[in-house]
Amino acid sequence: MSLVLGVDAGGTTSRAVATSATGAVLGTGRAQGGNPAAHGIPLACTNITAAITAALGAADPRDVSALTVGLAGSSLLDQPDAYDAFASALTLIGLTATPRVLGDVVVAFAAGTAEPTGTVVLSGTGAICACITDHEQTAVADGLGWQLGDEGSGFWIGRAAAKATVRHLAKGNRPTGSLVGLVTRYLLGGAPHRERGASEVRRRSRRDLADLLVVTVQSNPPIALAELAPFVAQASLEGDPMAQAIVEEAADRLVATASEVRDTGDESPIVLAGSVLTNPGPFQDAVRAKLSGLWTCPVTTALDGAAAAAWLAAREAYTLTEPEAADLHATLVRPGSL
Repeated sequence: MSLVLGVDAGGTTSRAVATSATGAVLGTGRAQGGNPAAHGIPLACTNITAAITAALGAADPRDVSALTVGLAGSSLLDQPDAYDAFASALTLIGLTATPRVLGDVVVAFAAGTAEPTGTVVLSGTGAICACITDHEQTAVADGLGWQLGDEGSGFWIGRAAAKATVRHLAKGNRPTGSLVGLVTRYLLGGAPHRERGASEVRRRSRRDLADLLVVTVQSNPPIALAELAPFVAQASLEGDPMAQAIVEEAADRLVATASEVRDTGDESPIVLAGSVLTNPGPFQDAVRAKLSGLWTCPVTTALDGAAAAAWLAAREAYTLTEPEAADLHATLVRPGSL
């Protein structure tokens, strides 16, 4: 049996799927993050091959005719030694097909549309926008990391929430909205429902809380601020003006980044990707509305990245026509497909 493999390897999770030529899912696998820039080549390879092995199950790896890997940090494999280590790790588990390694934004775009060309707007922990042409990344904006870029990302949103909360508390006794309460209780107690966090809020003055929040944030890894993004969405839905302002500014920054890679008259599709934009809610709604004000085109949401990678592998392995590829995409890349 001829098989294809798709892998979506990010910073926290690596997922793999094995499919037949008709799009029947034969197996799936999951392991820890496969971003070589975040985890180093050896650990990234270990995690990716673990996901692949689980997806293959009892299938013969030599039956895999094509393998596409969507890889966060894929540029690191441009170095010959890094690519050789990656290819060797795949060979050790019995794969004979030459891997096709793509950036995660290319796979994210394919997870939202069968069209070959368009734009992907991605906001997860980080943020990046890219122009995709014939399933290749041809232009990119942002993706510059939490210290120097990633405008409108989960980190950016979380930092804005923490900053707004601390400044609000430091100004003294003014009415407190839901965002301030959510952020304060989470940072001091680890989660909004934990009693220790609630008791800290009750017994300290606002300035004391502000100072304690500063110490807490500075003692944790900076990227952990991305964990606050869901609280901004929650508070925005509850009508908190502070949270709503953060939502609007994040959306403005993401759309401005998209404008760097997309022409005004472009009618190709736009795909929203990353955890901030694929989850229904105020961030997705705000970005959709602002994109629709600039472009008249389909705006879709990325679905399963591993399934999209498998679809890209199938297009290569079976030389599908565009109608055939579109039919396979509809079969394989859909809600609840894996």
